Amino acid sequence: MYCLPWLERGYQDKFNKSLDYKSLGVKDIKQLVVKMGNKGMVLFFKGRDSEEEYVMSARMVEIRQKVFLKDKVEKLLNMYGGKIAFESFEDLYEDQFKLFMDYDYYALTDLIIFVKS
Repeated sequence: MYCLPWLERGYQDKFNKSLDYKSLGVKDIKQLVVKMGNKGMVLFFKGRDSEEEYVMSARMVEIRQKVFLKDKVEKLLNMYGGKIAFESFEDLYEDQFKLFMDYDYYALTDLIIFVKS
């Protein structure tokens, strides 16, 4: 979770004070984020092209997946009679929407995770 120092700095810049870990019942930013993950406030995922672990707001992931991605997937499925082979999905997605299928943006490592949700 290499971005954690940015989170600390961002908090300090926004609120003009450091995070008070003791009052939150943790000793550092990593424990805080893990605690937030245990409560379902954030999600952890590994990027497709790296071993880095990322953290994203659970609400943001839900909005991105359920509102934006789901709509596009449904449009594609309707265009192809409800059947698209997994191996051709990315090409069809990029052709139709003129967008790269950015799995990290949706906190996904592959489509199977999205289909199961």
